[in-house]
Amino acid sequence: MKPDWQKKIQSFENFAAQYLNQQTFASSRLQNAMEYSFLDGGKRIRALLCYLSGEIFHTSISNQHLTAFAIEAIHAYSLIHDDLPAMDNDDLRRGKPTCHIQFDEATAILAGDALQSLAFHALSSVENISLTQLKQTITLLADHAGGQGMVSGQQLDMDANGRQLNIEQLQQIHRLKTGKMITASVLLPFYLSDQYQDDAIEHNLQSFADCIGLAFQIKDDILDVTADTKTLGKTAQSDLKHQKATYPAL
Repeated sequence: MKPDWQKKIQSFENFAAQYLNQQTFASSRLQNAMEYSFLDGGKRIRALLCYLSGEIFHTSISNQHLTAFAIEAIHAYSLIHDDLPAMDNDDLRRGKPTCHIQFDEATAILAGDALQSLAFHALSSVENISLTQLKQTITLLADHAGGQGMVSGQQLDMDANGRQLNIEQLQQIHRLKTGKMITASVLLPFYLSDQYQDDAIEHNLQSFADCIGLAFQIKDDILDVTADTKTLGKTAQSDLKHQKATYPAL
């Protein structure tokens, strides 16, 4: 029998495939690229955090699905763009060719754009909540995924290539680049629950998610140095090749 967390991930995969198939895309090539990069891949840590947070705060399973989909769609788009020649120029992701290698660079950019839009489409479909809760969830995802969060982290990460950072600068990058979307994974289901106005709970969730985000990034940095390409599912020691600012380097 599968453990409960594996059942949750499988449930997410089923929902994600169904939700994507329900969409109407004028370009089958675009849809194929989106599905190629999004479905049946990755650890789904962010989705799992959505489900666990949703269980704790008794968020409906439908809203848990939609929240997890929105988070993972943003994550998938960020990976597609991160792998592009203008960014990290990687040719392997999750053990298979990256989106721009499998299709082409333009299609990869557009697939990422479409997944980002689809994330907000999914999140706007949550049900049985107040207008205040809907506004909170959409604002949080926009802030954490965009210029106040993940995207700024990506820019700072690129700016740091070849530079020696101190621990505070490195942690700022990772709190934005990785931590913000992990925080969103924990907070969004809480915002969709009846307890969404409890400031003390929100503060504790923020602290918890911040620690998880940093721990996740530290482990990722270590694996880039110690694991091989087959184990990682992406090119090993790519951080070293790009002279990235990482915890092992510091």
